[in-house]
Amino acid sequence: MMKKIKEFVLKLWSYKIIKLILISLCVNLICDILTQRSIIEAIVRMFTKPLNFIYNMLLIMSTVALCSLFKKRKFAIILCCTFWIGLSIGNFLVQCFRTSPVAFVDILLIPSVFSVFNSYLNIFEFLLIVFAIVGVITGFVLLYKKEIKKERLIKHSLISCFVVIMLLLIVKAPFIKVGAISDDYDNLAEAYEEYGLPYCFVSSVVGLGVDEPEEYNKIVIDEVIDNINIYNSQLEENINSEYTIDSDQKPNVIFLQLESFIDANNLKDLNYSLNPTPTFSYLKENYPSGTLTVPSVGAGTANVEFEIMTGFNLNHFAAGEYPYKTLVHKDAVESIAYLLKEKNYYSTVIHNNRATFYDRDVVFTNLGYDRYVSAEFMVDLKVTDIGWYKDDVLQYEIMKALKATEQTDFIYTISVQPHGKYLEDLTGINDMVVDVTTEEDLTNERINQFKYYVNQLYQVDTMVAKLIEDINNYNEPTMLVVYGDHLPALDLTDEDLITNDLYKSEYAIYTNYDLELEDKDLYTYQLSSRVLQTINYDNSVINKIHSTKDINNNYQEDLKTIMYDVVEGKKHTYNEQDLYKQTDMVFGYNDTTVTNIIVSDDKIIIKGNNFTLNSIVYINNKKQETEYIDKNTLQIDISHIKDEIEVCVKQVYSLTIYSESNVLIENIER
Repeated sequence: MMKKIKEFVLKLWSYKIIKLILISLCVNLICDILTQRSIIEAIVRMFTKPLNFIYNMLLIMSTVALCSLFKKRKFAIILCCTFWIGLSIGNFLVQCFRTSPVAFVDILLIPSVFSVFNSYLNIFEFLLIVFAIVGVITGFVLLYKKEIKKERLIKHSLISCFVVIMLLLIVKAPFIKVGAISDDYDNLAEAYEEYGLPYCFVSSVVGLGVDEPEEYNKIVIDEVIDNINIYNSQLEENINSEYTIDSDQKPNVIFLQLESFIDANNLKDLNYSLNPTPTFSYLKENYPSGTLTVPSVGAGTANVEFEIMTGFNLNHFAAGEYPYKTLVHKDAVESIAYLLKEKNYYSTVIHNNRATFYDRDVVFTNLGYDRYVSAEFMVDLKVTDIGWYKDDVLQYEIMKALKATEQTDFIYTISVQPHGKYLEDLTGINDMVVDVTTEEDLTNERINQFKYYVNQLYQVDTMVAKLIEDINNYNEPTMLVVYGDHLPALDLTDEDLITNDLYKSEYAIYTNYDLELEDKDLYTYQLSSRVLQTINYDNSVINKIHSTKDINNNYQEDLKTIMYDVVEGKKHTYNEQDLYKQTDMVFGYNDTTVTNIIVSDDKIIIKGNNFTLNSIVYINNKKQETEYIDKNTLQIDISHIKDEIEVCVKQVYSLTIYSESNVLIENIER
């Protein structure tokens, strides 16, 4: 009996189509196990949602079928299967740190990820990953060398792939109709669980950008704009009564985006020795405030920035898309910085992290900023125990930016200190001011994570308090908009929060002048519009659309239509013109100076101003090994230098030179 079964199995396996089906089935099941994080749930889903399973299996099959085009088919098949399984493993690991799963655009973010490995992984974990990658690559190399080449099955491969793709196209519409898959979903994490990783990942590859409306032409755009203007005329009286600032008064506007920041009192079942966020609690109680619905949890800061700066709803882009990488990286996009230029504002963006993270050094030039002050241009930076720069430097940098120009200022500030990963062992850490206790059954490691996070909040909240004091003493009307970009990566659930919603952050608007403004709950893409209304700005169609959100039944449809027009379409909104051009953005304050050169027996000491850890000495335009002493002193070795030299200090990160000082000439006598 066993012999007959074996013969039957071997006979089945001899059919290439059976191999193709079985391989695709097994790979899809593994993908589903990792996506659902449960073997049992994945197996149950295979039978309770068979159409969904079949569609994902067909997607995998379409890629495996192509492997017959190669002479070393076994190698190609294993490589293809490893891609899908590796993608699922990567998604599994990524969702340990953030709620949003892996999408195609994450591949574009890999360079940024490498730079923050040390904040998430210890040396053992990092080496384990390196060894695993090296092991996999070595295995593939050995397999490739060992396998004997076979004849390419071009006809078989192309026919199989064609049949599978045709099946995918034929069944897609009926499968969508019965709910097995969907081409319209807002929550990517839920979509991966509901529709499967292969389908959602492929959708993220082919569906970038804003979809074209069913009807799109100049007549449609003009009609939307006319309707929006009618709505706004109805709102005019209400706006005038709500926003009491003098129309001629132009306040400085500061956005303070706090990384992973929440009012610590929103965490249920935790007790504190003192209030970790007293300043933010005070602002909420005494100034205009509300909840702020954000697009992500645990990560995705760049998408929060994008929504706030542009007023664009990320849900109208492809699921999982990062417009910083797919849109703003190459095209100038309407933003609050561009709009405030019309009011003669000077726009500065401040971020105590590397300039290149999320390609911000490129992106901000396409969002209308005049100046970018990143960590490379900051002095006296302090570092947290997990390697992020502390936020206390932001108070100084904001006030420096306010005083640096004669114009009214718009300053967008991005914090980083409370970013995860949060420590489970607090041994040797002495700056824990707030003690955390709980009556819940939590491990010491879990309590330590909360304690570490809450104490980061305390330090950031203290910085906000000092900044408010500085603004109060500043002799210009100034508005400060404070909010958390998203909740922390602490494996929280809705039930852990007083708000009962992981996607609810909070904001508050502080001013050193009188401003009557009612509390209002907002989405992130509505916050800038609310601020612009307070200074009586109404020239932007996007801004006007947001003004109508409470009375316009077609609010989201109108927003999506205009977004498509200005991003993907013919720009009828702008009278077919490219209204916004890339700015000639400067980095830092261009005030790094060399004042004196001191030559000793074996060293050259360079004295000057505003040196940072990223200040590099160049001798005769050649980069030197530079030792940072303090903000006024750098030092280099003299052994390889002789005769007359030209000394310059440049601000450098990686291979990018952001600015350079004056040049001093010195004669070195040997």
